[in-house]
Amino acid sequence: MESLAAAIRYRAERLRCEQREWSVMLILYGDDSFDETHSRVFAAGAVVARQEQWDIFLPDWVARNPKERPFHATDCDSDQGNFKGRDHEENKRLYADNVRQFVNSPLMGAGVAISIPDYWRLFPFAPADKWWPYYMCFAGAIGAICEIARLSIPPEDIKVTFDNDPAKEVDSTRVFEFIAKQPGDVSCCLQHGIEFRDHRDRPGLQVADLLARESMKALDNQIGPKQRWPRQSLIELRRSNRFATVLYDHPKLEQYRIAADKLHADPVNGPAFMAWLKSNGISDSVHARLRFGVEHGIMKSQG
Repeated sequence: MESLAAAIRYRAERLRCEQREWSVMLILYGDDSFDETHSRVFAAGAVVARQEQWDIFLPDWVARNPKERPFHATDCDSDQGNFKGRDHEENKRLYADNVRQFVNSPLMGAGVAISIPDYWRLFPFAPADKWWPYYMCFAGAIGAICEIARLSIPPEDIKVTFDNDPAKEVDSTRVFEFIAKQPGDVSCCLQHGIEFRDHRDRPGLQVADLLARESMKALDNQIGPKQRWPRQSLIELRRSNRFATVLYDHPKLEQYRIAADKLHADPVNGPAFMAWLKSNGISDSVHARLRFGVEHGIMKSQG
């Protein structure tokens, strides 16, 4: 009995320690979304709050989105997967209720979407990996949350969790670690690494999935085969001032391309860029200039 009591005391103390650590950091959940053809738009969404805020938010979310039917934005929105066979209006109400809960909560989020054809058109020498446009969204979403952490008083650390996807986890980790080791305001928030978990076990990932889909649809409704007005759910999210979107369409990507082309002529950033290439063992390319510009805030005004 004494050993059992000691084990219980140890567990209780460990939980108290974890809660103290969580209370001084932001907990970020992230997920991705793409159009039905996987050829027009990639998007990444991230949502963040302190642990005590998640503890208040999640019980109502889980009651409405139980583990046996975890929320998946695309399936709920289109009556597929676990939502197939349910009344269409019932699925729409669930989607709207989930949006409303986020809007009325203290959580904050960001979504970044990119036009895949325009990316390859403007950056033809980027690595021949179909996921590279997504990694730009992934980095952008994390960067947006880092801005929230940096502006907190005092500045806060971030614990990052993304939905697991074996196809992207290795390179997503590399991109994350690359950002985290760079000097500056963004990297100082990212000292707790990144982990990947199942959205069924981490309801926060379901919230991020909702924001990722809304970001994807925002851009796809502009550049897709059938242009549409902004969705009511997106309008409500934006009006809340708790959710921001960055849409990398052709004009915005072209601005990045122009800024990248001018990098060598910059008397301050040009030499810094050359030193960065050497220290990281990277060859000069438009894609490398894009990465340098984004990571060092040179093209922040374009984002």
